[in-house]
Amino acid sequence: MNSTKSLSVEVFVVFALLMATIWLPGYWILGLIALSIIFASWRLRHDSLRQLGLLPNDFSQTKALTKFVLVSLAILVALGMMITPGFWKIPDFWLNIFRQFQKYIAWAFVQQLLLHGYFTSRLATIFEVRHRGTRAALVSASFVGIMFAILHLPNPVLTVTTLLVTPVGAYLFLKSRNIYLLTLTHAILGTAIKYLV
Repeated sequence: MNSTKSLSVEVFVVFALLMATIWLPGYWILGLIALSIIFASWRLRHDSLRQLGLLPNDFSQTKALTKFVLVSLAILVALGMMITPGFWKIPDFWLNIFRQFQKYIAWAFVQQLLLHGYFTSRLATIFEVRHRGTRAALVSASFVGIMFAILHLPNPVLTVTTLLVTPVGAYLFLKSRNIYLLTLTHAILGTAIKYLV
């Protein structure tokens, strides 16, 4: 089996194991197997910390992501006001948001690392064989968006959100290899969605 086919099978198996973990409560061992495959893959394929996005030297996306977060927050606040007028008056509202953000940022980091450090990187490698440069990045980013949306199917709001936002994050990751900016964006918007929508 050539390396592209074996990599494709690996990605499919990991994705199937994660789906089974989500859809079959009590089968968390499948998630551990998926994580073991991911860590083994990183090790065997000699992925560097820079490839995983853990040692970035490109922060050029900061301005664009800041604008995206601010516009997204404005939309979420408007939706929140339509759904629950005066939501900010709920007792301990701001304290709860701060606490949720503190908890969620670690989970956002894990998700971004697995999503982009593994799936986005692997799919970009697979599609680089057929396409070059920007086209490979766009195709792999689209696939990552679809996969991440499928993983969120139990929650319709998150399914739609991830389908729209994840391909952009994947494309930006392939351009900058910076997991930290995406983690911060994910944590801010994830917390806002929970408390405003």
